[in-house]
Amino acid sequence: MTLPSKVIHVIPEERPLVEHLPHVLHAHACEGWEHVTAFPYDGAGRPGTDAMVPSLSPVTSTVCILKRLA
Repeated sequence: MTLPSKVIHVIPEERPLVEHLPHVLHAHACEGWEHVTAFPYDGAGRPGTDAMVPSLSPVTSTVCILKRLA
């Protein structure tokens, strides 16, 4: 079964999100996915981050919604 849409959560690892995100989107585009929209998600820390203080997390991630190209 092929899903018509997909949600990905991009958390920068070793480089800033502004450098990491285009590479992630390009990789998905090569697999036949088209970017629909994205929004920032603050406080999405790496595993082990204290969930009680998400606003203090230094990691800002992005949630992207993609759709399968026709």
